[in-house]
Amino acid sequence: MIRNIRSVTVICIIISLFSGSIFSESVFAGSNDFFSRENIITIAKGFASLYLLNKVNKLITEQNEPEPVFEQQIRTEKSSGISSGIDNKIIVIDAGHGGSDPGAIGKGGLREKDVTLDIALRLYQLLRAYTKARVYLTRDKDQYVSLQERSVMANSLGADAFISIHINAAENGIEKGIETYAHYNSPEEAWALAWYLQESLVKELGLLDRGLKADNFHVIRETKMKAVLLEVGFISDRTEEGLLKQPATREKAARAIYQGLLTYYDKG
Repeated sequence: MIRNIRSVTVICIIISLFSGSIFSESVFAGSNDFFSRENIITIAKGFASLYLLNKVNKLITEQNEPEPVFEQQIRTEKSSGISSGIDNKIIVIDAGHGGSDPGAIGKGGLREKDVTLDIALRLYQLLRAYTKARVYLTRDKDQYVSLQERSVMANSLGADAFISIHINAAENGIEKGIETYAHYNSPEEAWALAWYLQESLVKELGLLDRGLKADNFHVIRETKMKAVLLEVGFISDRTEEGLLKQPATREKAARAIYQGLLTYYDKG
């Protein structure tokens, strides 16, 4: 509708420009009179009108650019009033490492603890803004929190899901991609959550899908709820370290985890 109105407006202005109100017939009279003062003024007015027309059209176009699909989706979810499966669930977001424990460090100096905290904070804000879930962070700043403190906190809250965010590293420096862990003895529901988060991260970030894996990490072993550990790319790979340095990549990762959680709870 807006495009149609804009098109009609543009056509009307163009017609007015060439209907004689701006470019009068005297402009195209004899060549001897072409450079008369009146004609030059008329021509100048015409060019000025065309310039203004272009600026107005550009302004209208910019103001009516469609917002990103993700923004449209979460705005719709928030305003629709439709309850989501994640509503009232207790979600604990665990930013790996912190304080005296930097985690893995890339060749360019990027520290795992900084990336995991940034992604965790972004995810926290998304969940708080667009769902009715009860959301907690094991750390909200650069501080050391022991593995036991993280699991005890989640258990004491009676959490429904525990999401531990990490960045991978490999000694050979050539490994790439995303992988998601659950414990060997995790129930089927935890593996389902891991699958949705892995799928969403791979789709959003476009990195190699390394699949689901089982391990004995403390935070997924000692927690009593559905618990997964995400390895969002390899900080030891120069290309992926470069991506992880970018705020846009961290925002995509947070949005992917957010969307994976929503999909899991809505389909569960």
